Amino acid sequence: MVAPCMSGQTQNMTDKIEKIRVRLRLDIKENKRKTRLSRSSVEKRVGYRRDEQVISLQYNAFQGVEIEDIDSSGDVYLVDDQQTKTETAYAPLTIVMKITSLHDALPFIIRDDFRKIEVLEPADYWVNGREIETLFFRMSEEFVKHRQYMEDQLKKKR
Repeated sequence: MVAPCMSGQTQNMTDKIEKIRVRLRLDIKENKRKTRLSRSSVEKRVGYRRDEQVISLQYNAFQGVEIEDIDSSGDVYLVDDQQTKTETAYAPLTIVMKITSLHDALPFIIRDDFRKIEVLEPADYWVNGREIETLFFRMSEEFVKHRQYMEDQLKKKR
């Protein structure tokens, strides 16, 4: 059976694409603390948080995900919000990974610090109805998990 690809070309459905290679960009965020007694700068704290994320990604397994490379060499940058008069630091983190299906990237995309995804391979990818259904179902599950996590975090702050 032959099916159209996103580029308009055709792809034989028996030629199963094993992995999708993507590059994700996360910007780890840290707000400047209100207190003046803080000894570490906001830039150092966001750097530490980025390092923690790198370690977590290296030592935690994600189903359907093979992490190829983690780049934490990007410079920390600061953003001043004139309305709220706060300073926020961001530390970029780039992850190259292979995923078995589109929905395997959802735990990374649903994150607050997610900024960008780029599909590196394949150039063309055919998606069938079953994969779209699974993608939407997994999106719903991830949104529910994320909402619950945010509610739990809010309860902890009270």
